Amino acid sequence: MTARAATALPPDGTLIPDLNPIRISSVAGLKRALAVPGVLMFVDRNDHLAHDIARDPELMRSLMPPRRVKRVMTGQVLLDRNGQDIWMTLPKASRLGTNGTNRFVVRDERRPGDDHPGRVVAYRLERPGSAGAVRSSELPSSHPPVAAEQIAAEKAACATEEAARNARREKDDRDWRAIAAATPPPEDPRWPVLKSAMLAAIRRALDRGVFYNADVEDAVLGETRDVEFAVTTRLPDLVLQVHADGPSQRVQVADAVHVHAGLARGTWRKIVHRAVDGFSWSETMISTGRSEPAARIEGSFADQGAEAPLRRLIGSEVYKLRHEIEARDLAVRQKHAYERLDPTPGTAYADVVIAKHRFSRLVVTAVDAASGTIVLDGRKRGSAKRYTATLDAAQVAAALTRPKTTACGSLI
Repeated sequence: MTARAATALPPDGTLIPDLNPIRISSVAGLKRALAVPGVLMFVDRNDHLAHDIARDPELMRSLMPPRRVKRVMTGQVLLDRNGQDIWMTLPKASRLGTNGTNRFVVRDERRPGDDHPGRVVAYRLERPGSAGAVRSSELPSSHPPVAAEQIAAEKAACATEEAARNARREKDDRDWRAIAAATPPPEDPRWPVLKSAMLAAIRRALDRGVFYNADVEDAVLGETRDVEFAVTTRLPDLVLQVHADGPSQRVQVADAVHVHAGLARGTWRKIVHRAVDGFSWSETMISTGRSEPAARIEGSFADQGAEAPLRRLIGSEVYKLRHEIEARDLAVRQKHAYERLDPTPGTAYADVVIAKHRFSRLVVTAVDAASGTIVLDGRKRGSAKRYTATLDAAQVAAALTRPKTTACGSLI
């Protein structure tokens, strides 16, 4: 199709038949049609906005005026809509629908398994001055306006549904708070003995220089086998439907965790969260024997043996107890280092290396005996910059006693 000048209106205003009509049969044909000088684009249908168009007269009026094509590029076209420039992406061949006329539709990208054609947007191209150019958009016929009574009924139904959702949400909040505030089950009297044995085993492993947590866990399992009182009983799975009516998943899980906490240590069950589209994900809850809710572990252990959840629980306990021991050790080192340094504001140290930075002078500006931290103001030789750092006493003591090739750490 060759582009030619737009048909002009004769003096009497009658319309001249279009002897060279626009015909679109491919993406290339669409680009050629858009390149016709002054061509106008009408939106005759828009499934994406169908609900709003039928209920909002102002939206329909804003979409009805034609768009004037200003520029056609490789994959986009620049349109003028009521004096505003907008860009439109040209569709791929798989999304373009044509019938050899001046009309075309753009379909939604079809996904695997979809049986419906999807939503479409229908367009029409007209030459200025042609009979079609004076015919307005077909949106009113494609999306007939909905009666005011129906719109009012729909708004009332939405308000009722929103009120019901809010009521369910408030009830869920109350139920969840009640469960969270409930008294946890009593602690198993055998737990303090097991905890002491685990702490002793962790201490011995750390004293031997064992570093990796998995190796510490193996050492604890070997030394606490005689005092471990856990079972490996599995209960039926708890299946929760996402977006189902009734209590929310948060309330159901909280209630199940609270009830499960009173069972024997090591008793576990899988929680399956199932969405309406069939997608599901799992987690595992296991009782700890302590006076606290059951532990929730990410993932499912159904195919890893009955002892897998217990092994994960013990690994978590070893990790936390190890950090308790290391925190206590650090507090002791902090206390001893602080007492040895006995820092006071104004104390100065010369030629100190901290974190690979050599300071010619460090001055104590503040101290916190409770936490064992020291605030230092530092200077580097040959630099006008000033550095401020808050360090614990153990770090400062280590820096002062670290061997150097030059005299350092001397009190000025």
